[in-house]
Amino acid sequence: MAINDSYAKYLNQHLESIKTWSLSRWGLFDVDFSISCKIICVDDPVLFEKLFNLKQTKVEIRLDDQGKIKEETIIFLLANKNPSHSIPIPLTEVCLAEFCQKYNTNFGWWTFRGISLLNGSLDQIRNEISRIKKPIENDDLLFFSKGLLELSKEQYEKLSDDKNYCMILLLFCFV
Repeated sequence: MAINDSYAKYLNQHLESIKTWSLSRWGLFDVDFSISCKIICVDDPVLFEKLFNLKQTKVEIRLDDQGKIKEETIIFLLANKNPSHSIPIPLTEVCLAEFCQKYNTNFGWWTFRGISLLNGSLDQIRNEISRIKKPIENDDLLFFSKGLLELSKEQYEKLSDDKNYCMILLLFCFV
């Protein structure tokens, strides 16, 4: 669902390809979603905040008591930028959740967040990497340890913006 008709048409034509790309570029098999995934796109930040009380894109993956995806997955998408900037990161999170469920595996949140961010555009990746500059210059503590590997999504969301190192840790794993 999109307020902007051209955005809706783009999603209709390309969403399945983006879904496949978001997994296959990591060597993961494409998966059919077990339930519907709603993407609600609003291109006006003011309207987006009024409708959803959110300032940025949010992914809701609803799980049952057994940890299985239930009902539906919703991406509240702030679609005020080019689709290549808006869609891959949140869609990757949903794809990874579906992959984990289908193959009965569990990735740590750092993997979800790192892969999602690395599926972003080049300028988004540069921006995320540059966020570590200030803590390094200030000689702050960095979370590249067991603590980061064991963070849940809820714990991660409580961290301040300058403590989000999941993408960089994932880069270190592949270098």
